[in-house]
Amino acid sequence: MDNGKGLFSTSSIVLCAVDIACDLLNVFVFHGGTFGMGLATSLGYWVQAIMLMAHFVRPKHYFRYSLKYLRLRYLGTVLGNGTPALVKKLSTTAKEIITNYLNIMVALTTVAIAARGIQSDFMQIFYCIPTGMGRALVTMVGIYYSSNDLKGLRFLYSYALRLGVLLSAGTAAVILLAATLLAGIYTSDADVAALATFSIRWSAVALMFYTSDSLLLHYLQGVGKVRTANTLSVFERFVLPVVAAYVLGALFGSEGILASASISEILMLVLVFVVNCVRCKGIPQEITDVMSLPRDFGGSEVDNLYATTQSTDDVVAECERTYRFCMDHRVGERSAKLMTLFVEEMATNIITSAQRKRKSVRVDFRLYMDGTRVCFSMMDLGDYFDPTLFYELHADDDPTKNIGIRMVVNMAEEVRYYSAFGSNNLVVYLN
Repeated sequence: MDNGKGLFSTSSIVLCAVDIACDLLNVFVFHGGTFGMGLATSLGYWVQAIMLMAHFVRPKHYFRYSLKYLRLRYLGTVLGNGTPALVKKLSTTAKEIITNYLNIMVALTTVAIAARGIQSDFMQIFYCIPTGMGRALVTMVGIYYSSNDLKGLRFLYSYALRLGVLLSAGTAAVILLAATLLAGIYTSDADVAALATFSIRWSAVALMFYTSDSLLLHYLQGVGKVRTANTLSVFERFVLPVVAAYVLGALFGSEGILASASISEILMLVLVFVVNCVRCKGIPQEITDVMSLPRDFGGSEVDNLYATTQSTDDVVAECERTYRFCMDHRVGERSAKLMTLFVEEMATNIITSAQRKRKSVRVDFRLYMDGTRVCFSMMDLGDYFDPTLFYELHADDDPTKNIGIRMVVNMAEEVRYYSAFGSNNLVVYLN
């Protein structure tokens, strides 16, 4: 969110290097046993945490440490918004404990235990696609949701589902074909390799269904449906996997438990479909039927104006549309001219800055009538920029310069800015 993807990737590599180095030292030098292996992993995480925390002490970054603005009254909100991660971790941990116990009860062989461990390792690797996409989705969904942008949300969620399923299906196909080779990385024992191959193939099947489930849970979190997301997480991470492992383990032994990961994800998808059918009082017909949004979310088509500008000529044309839109919705002559001037200055500044640096630029903006309020939202892929501070940075300049931006920001009921994945996102509500 703060344009620190490079640091996060570097710190992850350092985490792996420290963990592996400390594992080797533990085995060949200190002989610390399993406690030493756990300590090695902990040290790796501490090194990564220190690297990441260093990002937030630099004043140029949008997010940074400040005791000055610490407000304990926000603690409850922060904890509430963070519960999905906690629920997922607790549910996953409880599921692993019970599933491993069931595996031991029905298997009674080291072959089954080893295959289960190999499956867990590969599932962590395979699931990086839906997990990474889900974490990106929750941020972008929050931006569109905050501006009541139904069109943007609909496109974003459907695009994420299509891309996620496509990537997961392709990955699953490769895994199914290469399962024997992947199992051979872990062991040369024929019995372990055979059962591990079986478990890896079932993990590939699970991946395709897990992607849809993961994207749904992250989407719900992004639109503020935290309780719904938590409830579904408990079912997806704990209830259904444990029930599937118990039933299939009793019927098919270790192979049933290894296959239960896929079966539980399929059951989860069926459960979500049934819930949506009950909500819609029939089979969902459109993507919006499963997006859990209020009926009046985003307003009607006539209450929205979408525009894209890539040049100063585009800005002139879109300013005319902005003025007509405001006048058609009776926001008043003064407010219409002010919003038009604001759009002109914001878009022109971004395009001019990009042209000076000989970079291509695209500015997408939207006007939305939300009752008696005008909502302006803008997204561009230019350099890091905080538009809400623009008028402060130019306080000593010519008072007639950027007057539209200054007046709108000062008069706005609410101004929100987000820097996410290389894009600048501004949302302004004006009465």
